[in-house]
Amino acid sequence: MDRIHSFTLALTIAAAALATWFGFRAINLSGLAGADIGTLFLTLIFTALVIERAVEVVANNRFMDLERIAAREVRETRQALTLAEEALQREYDLTIAVNAAPETRATLLGAKEEAAITIREDILVKRLALNQAKNDARPDLEKLKHKKQRFTSSLATGLGLLAAMAGVRILGQFLPLNDAQGITGPILEAKYQIELFRFTDVALTAMLLAGGADAIHGLVKDFLSKRTDVLAS
Repeated sequence: MDRIHSFTLALTIAAAALATWFGFRAINLSGLAGADIGTLFLTLIFTALVIERAVEVVANNRFMDLERIAAREVRETRQALTLAEEALQREYDLTIAVNAAPETRATLLGAKEEAAITIREDILVKRLALNQAKNDARPDLEKLKHKKQRFTSSLATGLGLLAAMAGVRILGQFLPLNDAQGITGPILEAKYQIELFRFTDVALTAMLLAGGADAIHGLVKDFLSKRTDVLAS
């Protein structure tokens, strides 16, 4: 941990020195209003929602059969237990016995009670079997769960990176750098700063999009809340 801390500190100092050496300028977003934040982030939220649904579809198609196989014994045991419980419920339907002739009513009720006892014993066995099946399937299901989480995280990050490379950006929306439109500013005068800004913009956007729409919505909500507190103080 000490090595990581020392490396991070050294990297921070080196980055600060590099920025100073090349004369990187500060970015000014003082004119950005709260309403602008919500409007500009709509694109990111929509893109994140599309990525979430795409990742969900791909992950389900890839892991659905594996999950079904891992939980097959649990599913079959649960189905057998449900059938036994339904059979027990039918044995408690006394309509046939009530409507029977008096001389046969006692015989029918006795037979139903004996059948119910047998079914209850069978239900107990099946419940124990279901618990055992769940315990047996849990390790494989946990492995599949973690594997699916890693897969969805990697896929979401990859799709977020593609979207960011294609032009869906978080910082670039607030600081346009299109020289063809005649936009100028201090950042355009700093050597290599535009390239670094765009690289950082793509990396941050990719990670933010990989976090999903809830992460972006939380970011906007926190910003507006903090902005209101600062302006009110």
